[in-house]
Amino acid sequence: MAYPVITFLYTEQYSASVNIYRIFLLTFFAQMFGRGTILRAFNETKSIFRANLTSMITGISLGYFLIKNFGLTGGATSAVIAYYVNAIMQIYKSKLVLNLKFSAWLPWKKMGRILLYSLMTTPIIFFMKYLELSKPVLIIISGIMYFSTLLFIYHKANLINIDLLKEKILCKKSHV
Repeated sequence: MAYPVITFLYTEQYSASVNIYRIFLLTFFAQMFGRGTILRAFNETKSIFRANLTSMITGISLGYFLIKNFGLTGGATSAVIAYYVNAIMQIYKSKLVLNLKFSAWLPWKKMGRILLYSLMTTPIIFFMKYLELSKPVLIIISGIMYFSTLLFIYHKANLINIDLLKEKILCKKSHV
């Protein structure tokens, strides 16, 4: 959906930036881990500095080569790689600070199931792209279809309890 989203928000003049957008979206995976939070709480700011310094050196080094050979796509790629270097270093140090085994660090099975279910629902979006819909309608309908299907699968797989969710929403509305 990158092309319809970018060209809807910024017009067709920005269609060349679609691949750069796709590359930068990869940072979301590392952002989910909230890197640095645990290290700051344990006053491990030297580790954060080392990760930032290593990331900067990696970004500049890779950026020089990749921008020279691949232009803006290379620049985006080097920025994402540098971001991951930083994130991996901080996440690893956080794991050490908390004295956790890798298997205990995150709910890996649950995350794997979420990834699998998310991937299972992506064909909906691919088929939607072939419909003759305007960009805003395509974006809205594909989002509704994707997330409602995902919500249904999550509910059936006991990853989310819709009744509890309804109860919490109704409870908050009554307090307002």
